[in-house]
Amino acid sequence: MKSLKFISFQNLLYARLSILGNFGSARRGEFVVEIDRNNHLKRGRAREAGQQYCTRSQFVLYFDDGGLVAAMHQYRRRDGTLGASGMPDPKYLRLEDRILKTND
Repeated sequence: MKSLKFISFQNLLYARLSILGNFGSARRGEFVVEIDRNNHLKRGRAREAGQQYCTRSQFVLYFDDGGLVAAMHQYRRRDGTLGASGMPDPKYLRLEDRILKTND
């Protein structure tokens, strides 16, 4: 069983770099991608989040043969681009012998 370690947001920078490589792998079909939650932001919530109206709040899961690889939150705009920083926000990442996870 892999060890579970809670880390700070700053430490997710390394995780973000690892995840960027996974996007290409997902596009090539090396990962199965599942949208776990796909919620339409109402006007007030969109404004609070600094997003455009009709943006969707999504929780995306990435799987390989060994199970869950990554779980990320993202804001998907109507035009298909990602809101906020323009990158998904990683919440969980499996890296070889470690699991990185945020507290939020």
